Amino acid sequence: MAASILALLSLVCLLNLLLSVMAHPPQRKRGWWRDLFEDHPGLVAKTPESFTNLALARPDKQKVWCKQCFVRRVVREQARDEEELKAGQRVSIRDDSTIKQTCVFFPSC
Repeated sequence: MAASILALLSLVCLLNLLLSVMAHPPQRKRGWWRDLFEDHPGLVAKTPESFTNLALARPDKQKVWCKQCFVRRVVREQARDEEELKAGQRVSIRDDSTIKQTCVFFPSC
């Protein structure tokens, strides 16, 4: 059941991606796909977590997330914060930018 839900969510994400590409042509010199993905928060500071294949002398590629998946993940983190707030384990719920800046690496959505 869980596998079929994940497969369905992945399909929905892919369809949204394709529809977004067709509806919104790229506005910058970067490739069209860059409009659909969020850079890893550590990329600006060039933290090791923001790159793949750290075994190489020079990291391979920068990590990115599907923007829609990232939004869903932030909502999940805020829901977890709300549960912790109710349980007395947290003082407040983090906002989007705080979650983005404090995450090291979100697992796949």
